[in-house]
Amino acid sequence: MKTSLRLVCVLSFLMATAVLSSAEKEFLKAFPETSGVRSLIVSRWLTAPVAAVSPLQDEVVTDAYGESARVSVTGRGKSLSVTLYPVGYSGETLRGRWVLLRDAATGEPMSIEIFPLEDSAISVVLRPGSESKTLLDLRIYGRDLRRGVPFGSAFQSLLTAPFSLVVSLTERTVPWELLSPDPLRYEGISKAVETIRSRLDRLVYLDDGAFNAEGRPVLISSGLEQNPKAVLEAAGTGRDLSRIQGGVNCSGFAKWIVDGMVRPEAGSGIRLETLTRPSLAPETGFTERYRDSRLIFFGLDWVRNLAAASVSLSLGRTVYPEEAGVDVTAEPFPSETGYESNVGYRVPELIPLLYWLAVKEPGRWYLGALSEERGESGNPDDPLLRYYHHVAALFPWFDESGRFSLAVFESAAETDPEAFVLRDASEWIFLVRMDMTSPSRFDP
Repeated sequence: MKTSLRLVCVLSFLMATAVLSSAEKEFLKAFPETSGVRSLIVSRWLTAPVAAVSPLQDEVVTDAYGESARVSVTGRGKSLSVTLYPVGYSGETLRGRWVLLRDAATGEPMSIEIFPLEDSAISVVLRPGSESKTLLDLRIYGRDLRRGVPFGSAFQSLLTAPFSLVVSLTERTVPWELLSPDPLRYEGISKAVETIRSRLDRLVYLDDGAFNAEGRPVLISSGLEQNPKAVLEAAGTGRDLSRIQGGVNCSGFAKWIVDGMVRPEAGSGIRLETLTRPSLAPETGFTERYRDSRLIFFGLDWVRNLAAASVSLSLGRTVYPEEAGVDVTAEPFPSETGYESNVGYRVPELIPLLYWLAVKEPGRWYLGALSEERGESGNPDDPLLRYYHHVAALFPWFDESGRFSLAVFESAAETDPEAFVLRDASEWIFLVRMDMTSPSRFDP
């Protein structure tokens, strides 16, 4: 019986693999399959009464082909989970981890969670559907990229089926290519991040600070050169003062990064006055009167004009933001708020969105203008307005192992991505895309 079941699993795996696209095959190459082990333990661990499974001790089970997994059981309040941890030459791995969740009272299966990559933030969840169908969720960094995708396989059969069969049955309805990025396409991004990190000690945070087109540290509002004493005072103690070149605020820092791409090609940086040109902001008769006096659209105009300047350089002619195609408007997560015109995305949606963008637009990075509403509705002295008050640079990429990485730079410093999202969780962020130049031509 066990041999027949194993044979069925092997045949299912071969049939599934045969119809997968090249990208999907690449993703499955490193996936440690546990279907053979599951076929050996199904009656004792996966379908036995809860009372019989609960007291079981961890054990390592090896199938006839030498594939091993450690099996364990854990009680979670009203549920019980049985987990298989693939065991290889380097010990247990997250990739390939398989978790069955059962109702502790009835023993009924609730879901199967599978981790296809060495990334705990990405998982596939299978849930019982109708008698002959199962529902699939693809979760990326806390968000459902796909939810409730039905496919023709009874949930009970998936207790011993290979994961490749699931992928095969859903290849037209689930974007599995998102799990197979090509790390070679992100060298420019990862190198740029290294360069920026290595040069942060050249900068200090200075309100209203930036570098002009000639590379001199100036004040954005007036164009006057920065006071060297103020720059040194901003550096504080413990800094190598001989390396400091000037001060920047969040906007000036973003320009410093973009100038690192523009200057080697154009011979100079971007002129400051071009970056405050009004873009297609959400102008109305009410808000437009505050554009200059309160600078409510400053950050939005700044990032759009920076992106348009980069496009202008690559095309060899002046291109304005409204025709540059730089605004990010994609909505890959159907259950989320998604894109709001001229406002962007809710900050808590940022990391999964950047994962999706990194796969779909390899080699690009992004500038973001954060905004929040300030003031009081109906108060003529302090009206309720949306202020685009902060700018950040976002660099998503995949390393050599295929693991997703994200670097966030703002105000002459690097910020942990999760801390960034937590800090600004109530705000929105408008994104513009930037094409990264070759590593040899990036010189901020």
